[in-house]
Amino acid sequence: FNIYKRLEEIESLDWSIHEVYVDETQDFTQAELALLVRCCQNPNVMFFTGDTAQNILRGVSFRFQDLKSIFYLAKKTLQPLGKTSGVINVPKGLYQLTHNYRSHSGILMLASAIVRIIECLFPESLDRLQPDIGLFPGPKPVLIESSKMADLAVLLKGNKRNSSGIEFGAHQVVLVYDEEARRKLPRELSFNIVLTIFEAKGLEFDDVLIYNFFRDSVAKQEWRVVSSVPEERFTDILSNIHSPESCCQLEENKLSTESRPLTFDPIRHKVLNSELKYLYTAITRARVNVWIFDEDKEQRAPFFEFVKGKNLVRIMADGLIS
Repeated sequence: FNIYKRLEEIESLDWSIHEVYVDETQDFTQAELALLVRCCQNPNVMFFTGDTAQNILRGVSFRFQDLKSIFYLAKKTLQPLGKTSGVINVPKGLYQLTHNYRSHSGILMLASAIVRIIECLFPESLDRLQPDIGLFPGPKPVLIESSKMADLAVLLKGNKRNSSGIEFGAHQVVLVYDEEARRKLPRELSFNIVLTIFEAKGLEFDDVLIYNFFRDSVAKQEWRVVSSVPEERFTDILSNIHSPESCCQLEENKLSTESRPLTFDPIRHKVLNSELKYLYTAITRARVNVWIFDEDKEQRAPFFEFVKGKNLVRIMADGLIS
């Protein structure tokens, strides 16, 4: 705010920034974006991209629809003072890149289902978009129903391997909830690349093991409300419809979502919003395989049962994947 106010008092900047490209826009506060608009000589040529479903920074709530208010403010305050070159136009439309070049359709169906839950329960926390489209098919994520480390070893290394040390390569990662969860990590997994979900944001790996996410999540009984999302909200995801169009213009009247279910309490269950975005971010780090392992059977049960009922995952039980 201090920098913005100081810039506001300067009649002409001592530098020229002709174009600004902003990636991961969802991680910027409104104040930071307003500062970038002020620094750009011609805000009309600024380029913003990001994914509001990956907005996992605490205290930051962003939707691309909100960018319009920043440009409207600049138009009203900066343009009359001649602090920009030309007329500032408030953006009229948003575009979505529908094709996902990282993950295949098996992973994206689960990720899209999580986004659909967020849209239904927390409609004001992200932009309503079409489901991502994978360019090729692939295996569905695996839920490991056992809570034993030995069974996890069977999946990751096979029956003939020694389970005393489960070693991944440079293209595999173990994702944990936070630093505290990393400190609790069993010795068997500590020899691998281990990142918190926040650290992994923006990265990609062939294989991802999501370890004890539900056990360490700050949401507890709140996970039970995922079952309140109406079945019809997942129809287009489960049908796995593909489109040849890789970019589409979004209809402004469809950017907002419908009202949330009556059984949902937005105050009591608010913490679930960020937790769903954390889980979405973790799942979408993978290019090939996603494995979800959790020792807390009670905490994981609502989500596990939900995705199993939608046939979005494969199940590993007794060493076998079905």
